[in-house]
Amino acid sequence: MKHHTLKTGMDGVLMALGMICSACADTNDASTAPSLSIWYQQPARKWEEALPLGNGRLGAMVFGDPAKEHMQLNEESLWAGCPVEAWALDFSKHLAEVRRLFFAGQNAKAQTYGEAHLTATPTSFRSYEPFADLWLDFGAVEKVTSYRRELALADGLARVRFRQGDATLTREAFISAPDNVLAVRVKTDKPGALAFAVSLTRQRNATVKAAADNQLQLDGQIVDVEKKDGGYDDNAGGSGPGGAHMKFAGRLQMRVDRGQVTAEGSQLRIAGASEAVILFTGATDYNLAKLNFDRTIDPAQTSADNYKAGKSFFQWADELKGIRLSSAIEIPYAHAGETTVTPETARTFGADLVRAMRQYLVSERPLK
Repeated sequence: MKHHTLKTGMDGVLMALGMICSACADTNDASTAPSLSIWYQQPARKWEEALPLGNGRLGAMVFGDPAKEHMQLNEESLWAGCPVEAWALDFSKHLAEVRRLFFAGQNAKAQTYGEAHLTATPTSFRSYEPFADLWLDFGAVEKVTSYRRELALADGLARVRFRQGDATLTREAFISAPDNVLAVRVKTDKPGALAFAVSLTRQRNATVKAAADNQLQLDGQIVDVEKKDGGYDDNAGGSGPGGAHMKFAGRLQMRVDRGQVTAEGSQLRIAGASEAVILFTGATDYNLAKLNFDRTIDPAQTSADNYKAGKSFFQWADELKGIRLSSAIEIPYAHAGETTVTPETARTFGADLVRAMRQYLVSERPLK
């Protein structure tokens, strides 16, 4: 079969994915599967199954566990390491010799010569870093029914909904690219019954504390340790010098309806609410113009500036409408030109598109 390449903006991908995923869903339960959505009847068991959000600086992966929601957060500029010039001396001269040996058919000698004269320390660079993990802990959750986890593609909205006893709990989340803010709304149809704890965590290089105005503040700096000093480095030629490098900061704010928010250590606890809104933003001191971190940039202040006072969840949602991505991606598509979508075609194409979305929106997996 002749393969074609479908090149489109991300909005086209989202539209196509929605139609394909709806076709998949219709083969199972047409009465409950809305158009332009990808949906599941269970939480994500691993990172690859989480729902991706974000088309700007921030990214999130939504797992959807009823008892403890997990959102893995990324910010596009957070990297370990620092810029290093790693050119071998007389590089062009030695490159010419390697070419001469190759053209003479002396491949083994060219390999040995190149390794000796074309490499310098370090031979690699350090890794992209996950930003943080957002947790919503609801405690023990029993008798969960009518569970549904979905990504509404036309709006970029992730939603988790289920029944617990005589109440319906709904969690919705999206990211505003222009404002660099993740907005999460948690609500129940049983007034005053909403209670859960909110926390931010990171495995290392960061601290989290509760602050005034129902906030959590995460502040950190990447600290790289070379292998000779006890650090981990799987690159034999090294990945750059150790030291305190890029700074980063995240800010989270809670807003509740009819309830209370109290600080307990490094987390916020919500009780007696009917609805709660969580706003999160993050930034680093990376300066694109310098291609390096810049100590004149305060990521904590940048994060604070991202909030807009008094903005409601619905105002964030309204501003989200009409936002589309301009970047183009390429997706191998074996069924270009077909007008009939079969269940098998839908599953194959849908899986390719979901994989492309996850790679595009959130560039790295969390640390193990």
